[in-house]
Amino acid sequence: MAGSGKHKQIKMNILGIKFGKKGFKRHPVREKPRVINISEITKNLDLWLSLGVAQKDKKGYTLHLSKLGYEKLLGNGTLKDSLKIYIPSSSKTAKEKVKKAGGEIIEDGVHSV
Repeated sequence: MAGSGKHKQIKMNILGIKFGKKGFKRHPVREKPRVINISEITKNLDLWLSLGVAQKDKKGYTLHLSKLGYEKLLGNGTLKDSLKIYIPSSSKTAKEKVKKAGGEIIEDGVHSV
């Protein structure tokens, strides 16, 4: 029977049942956090000291990575100096390597935008 589909749609609209409301919803895209490795910290430490981003203390260095826009510290690389690092999150290996070098990681919970 030709044309019977439209009659069903009209009847369904009268009853309050709507067509076209089913389908796929697009999920929001999660942004990847900005990460930094320990090897990048040792490479850029002198530069950050000259720019005033890192400070040298009696015990070692203090570094606010959350102010630089980094959100996570990863453990790739070696660390020779004692560092006090402020960052929102870090990996297990990064915590172990910083602690082994005599430093500490303080998770401040400040995320960059």
